[in-house]
Amino acid sequence: MNLDCDVVRDLLPLYADGACSPASAALVEAHLAGCPACRRLHREMTARLEPQPAPALRPFRGARRLLLGIILAAAVLLASFLVNFGGAWMGDRASPGHLAVTGLYTVFWFVFASLARPFRPLLRVAFVLCLLTAVSGLLGLVGRLAGGGYLLAFCAVFASVPLYGLRLFLDWTWLYTAAAAAGLAGAWWTGRGLRRLRRETAA
Repeated sequence: MNLDCDVVRDLLPLYADGACSPASAALVEAHLAGCPACRRLHREMTARLEPQPAPALRPFRGARRLLLGIILAAAVLLASFLVNFGGAWMGDRASPGHLAVTGLYTVFWFVFASLARPFRPLLRVAFVLCLLTAVSGLLGLVGRLAGGGYLLAFCAVFASVPLYGLRLFLDWTWLYTAAAAAGLAGAWWTGRGLRRLRRETAA
């Protein structure tokens, strides 16, 4: 490398930006015409300065995920009601099939709440359902202990129907107790996730 290369390489950033004087630009161009090493450096420098294409925007990505999550949650809730409603309403003892539906329902909501933690609207869906389960379990428990009628039994459907499989080995009092405890624990856990997201957004 000779002195000309040292000088030209000092000028290359200004030349690449179009910020050097016409005389300096002419000096750089004359040197580049006869110096492969400086030409290669100039090509690399200009390649780095070229604007990169902006990533494609997907404005509805979050909305699609929200819609899909709500549809999936509604489908699981509806399926558990369709399978378990008759037995829960009649008060019969559950079958192993009902227990399997209850198990799948519980696992689904645990996975759903875990995957929804970075996404606030879906986490709210999980929080609301956990709260409904807790309130339904408490209402059912009050109805059992206080001798409530059909109104309390109807208000307890979010506990009695999805979790009806527990009737395979629990009576209604213990089923409502388990539903209330599970619902409160889920509401606490999802509520904690919502508070964390709120703090992260505010930070």
